[in-house]
Amino acid sequence: MKSICTLLFLFVSLFVSAQSELVKDIYEGSESSGIYCNFTFTWNQDCAVQLGDKIIFLAENFEAGRELYVIENGEISLLRDLNNDPSTSNPRFMTVYKDLMYFIADDGSGFKIWQTDGSDLGTNIAFDFGIDGSGSGDYTGFLISNELLFFEFEGTIYSFDGQDLNEVEYDGGLYVIGSSEYGSRAWCPYKEGIAMMDYNGDSWDLLYIHDGLVDSLTNIDVDASFKNPYGLAAFEGGLSFSFDASFDPEIQGRYLYLDGGNPFKQSDDFTRRVISVNNESVLLYGDKEFILYNEDNQIGNQVLTGTLTLAQGVDWNRVVTGEYLAFQSLGGVFDDDVVSILNTQDGSIKTIYEGDDLTRLYPFGDYLFFFAEDQNAIFNEALYQYQISEDELIQVEDFTNSNANRYYPLGIQDGWLFHFANLDENIGTEIYRTKVDLGTSTDDLKPELNHDYSWLRKNSNTLQLVSPLNESYQMDIFTLDGILISQMEISDGDHVTIPYTGMISLRMKNKNFIHTTLKFVSEN
Repeated sequence: MKSICTLLFLFVSLFVSAQSELVKDIYEGSESSGIYCNFTFTWNQDCAVQLGDKIIFLAENFEAGRELYVIENGEISLLRDLNNDPSTSNPRFMTVYKDLMYFIADDGSGFKIWQTDGSDLGTNIAFDFGIDGSGSGDYTGFLISNELLFFEFEGTIYSFDGQDLNEVEYDGGLYVIGSSEYGSRAWCPYKEGIAMMDYNGDSWDLLYIHDGLVDSLTNIDVDASFKNPYGLAAFEGGLSFSFDASFDPEIQGRYLYLDGGNPFKQSDDFTRRVISVNNESVLLYGDKEFILYNEDNQIGNQVLTGTLTLAQGVDWNRVVTGEYLAFQSLGGVFDDDVVSILNTQDGSIKTIYEGDDLTRLYPFGDYLFFFAEDQNAIFNEALYQYQISEDELIQVEDFTNSNANRYYPLGIQDGWLFHFANLDENIGTEIYRTKVDLGTSTDDLKPELNHDYSWLRKNSNTLQLVSPLNESYQMDIFTLDGILISQMEISDGDHVTIPYTGMISLRMKNKNFIHTTLKFVSEN
């Protein structure tokens, strides 16, 4: 019997009225098309991304192998068979940058960098370095910093601004160290560029790469004999990183570099499990401690100790939505899966779910979705929806099939959550969709907003909001995949430009219970 937090049921309300429906059987017969990204693989990544109003995801069948598929207007189609035969092109590192998705894939002659707008004709090779047989290990994933896309290929760092590709010149090459077990790497976005740890043959240099230049921030006198840095993360005022040096306890541990100073060892415990949120660095690891670094507290603030153990993975089970970080960990006597929400503004942590069999967390604006154990029938699975602003967890649907890894959220389109599920053993794991309630629609908002749409003005790729509100509102602007762009307070007569494809969240300043999310999708 599982250990369940009884307080949790005080804010869990159940409505099991939704019903999942099959959208497409990609791998005909009883074979499964579902691809699951294992925590322990180097190419640790999401299996799906939201590109504008499209959802692009990995799937496979007999004819094409493992390829990219796209959900558009509720329909699912193969994006392109990149190598035109049943062997897999194995797309990896799916990253959205300037309205295109970049990824690496093997077209039969080796891995290259591709870009796509979500259409067949708009899927092309972005960068081919002319080396036949190059493997996925010759590349890193992508970093986005200061509106530039960074990546490494065979010891060279490149930056791309959407038009020009530039090589960062540096004697001896620049290799980004990565952990195959945890997917954690020794580089990160930092200030106007990126920071990285590089081995110079005798010791490690902490470098700052920006404007095509390489500045040395500091040097760490540690050799590379079974000693590697991981988990580099930036916050306002410094960087944190760890050395994995199990054969040298004097070296192993977590280090801190404060801008302009010298790095120092802060703890004997190291972590590869780290994420930066809104210029703050959150380190989550083991059953030791959860530390939040920020500009006001550069040494770190211990926000939670000894109660949770972070589950495996880097990006899989941690997602950022606005000022919040949602993450999965383990806790309790039975090592239950725990879903928590960290408020990066005040450092508070709130547990929203404790059960078992949790799969990938999926954020969408003010909402968080995940599949996990049904708390009313522990041998079943359920789809959960949590609204952050209302602190409300609801169970959208329960499933009698208890194999949790068969459920995987892909994305939301037109009020439907598309997901992998195995609800019929005769067709295996395939694509289903479930209707979800995302709050007030624009039609329902008309009485609150002067009964018409005059407050919205369309431009080529943006909407301009002309506020007719009599009250002051807090407005958060998000991309469609829930990334916070900006926050502001608006009142009567204010003019605000928002993306034509995206979301805004409105909260009346003096009436906290009034909250709504509007979604705008380009018709082009």
